[in-house]
Amino acid sequence: THLYLDRPLEIYGRFYGEPPRTAFQVIGTSEDGEKDFVFGIDWGKTQAGEPGIRTRWAYHKAYTLIGKYIETRQEKILDRMHLLADRYGLLIPYGRDVVYW
Repeated sequence: THLYLDRPLEIYGRFYGEPPRTAFQVIGTSEDGEKDFVFGIDWGKTQAGEPGIRTRWAYHKAYTLIGKYIETRQEKILDRMHLLADRYGLLIPYGRDVVYW
């Protein structure tokens, strides 16, 4: 996806205690060729996440697992998808709540 086209970049995570020194790297391709950016995170300037951040993380995690399941058809991945969907109340393909015709 285009990094700046249709949605912001969100970074999910948590830590306990003192914030660690953190940086992240973004690698991509533009009209000018490959790009590589490294950004430091100043935790003092960040905002705490609101409750919906957990659901958005779970949604993205579920679709990563769906991709892996489609490639491998491993039952353990399907089980992980179901646990995630149950825990976060997601309706996903291959979910137990989906009725197939």
